[in-house]
Amino acid sequence: MGSSAARDYGLRRIGTTTRWMAVATLAGGGLLSVAVAKALPGRSSPPASSSAGSTAASPSSGQASSASQGASSAPISAPATAPQPVAAQPVVNSGGS
Repeated sequence: MGSSAARDYGLRRIGTTTRWMAVATLAGGGLLSVAVAKALPGRSSPPASSSAGSTAASPSSGQASSASQGASSAPISAPATAPQPVAAQPVVNSGGS
């Protein structure tokens, strides 16, 4: 086997190994993310309507019952008082020295 043939063979082996390692890394990452998702499930919001809340408003009335809405879907309201400017200069400690 000549030196160029050996070099080409080695480069093909490196390329094949690199592809297989990339596929294995992606598959391992996917499996790890599935395992973490099952071990640490996220929080889900409560259902939009419950059995008691669904009878409070009829679909034909076009009005939604506020009792059937979860706390996460409450509208955002303005603060009681507007923010006031502060007279003091902010303290900045850049670099820590």
